[in-house]
Amino acid sequence: LTPMRNAALLLGQLAGVAVVDAARLERVVAAFSVVVLAASALMFAVWPIFAVVLLAKVLHSAASCVLGPAIGAISLGLVGHAAVSDRFGRNARFASLGAGFAAISMGAIGYLVSNSAVFLITVALCVPTLFALAMIRSGEVDAERAHGGRPAPHKGHPEEPLWSLARNRPLMVFAGCMVLFHLANAAMLPLTASVLTM
Repeated sequence: LTPMRNAALLLGQLAGVAVVDAARLERVVAAFSVVVLAASALMFAVWPIFAVVLLAKVLHSAASCVLGPAIGAISLGLVGHAAVSDRFGRNARFASLGAGFAAISMGAIGYLVSNSAVFLITVALCVPTLFALAMIRSGEVDAERAHGGRPAPHKGHPEEPLWSLARNRPLMVFAGCMVLFHLANAAMLPLTASVLTM
């Protein structure tokens, strides 16, 4: 299952960014992703059979591919380009603290209660996440700024197609490094989480 989940995760990264960029409703897209994550966790807890677990893993991967870019777009729309590096640093700090706290608490819950309780707690934690998203008023997020604030193309200079990015050598080297990193890293994280939970 892990290779199939990782394949969906890798293929979904570009699609996730495209969905967020096309939707122009960052908070709604983020909320929908959180609901899908909750649904996939509930599927793990209630129906732990192969087909359902496979579907839940793919749903979880797809929602994760959309949630990250949505949070990035919300952050950029809230603070703008000048302060976005500080905001991303703050986001990463809280994400790391949350991941550490979640690993410890989920491991304890899995050990003291049951394996399925871990997934039910995940569903419960989606509620405050949705509440936090609801606390961000729509007027606070500048939609144009959230999507990079791209200026309109000049007359006679239409926007280049997406495939033209393939000619940008530094970008392709960076993308290749990221693919290799995720191929090496993605298989380890579920294994580590499983060991901690067991």
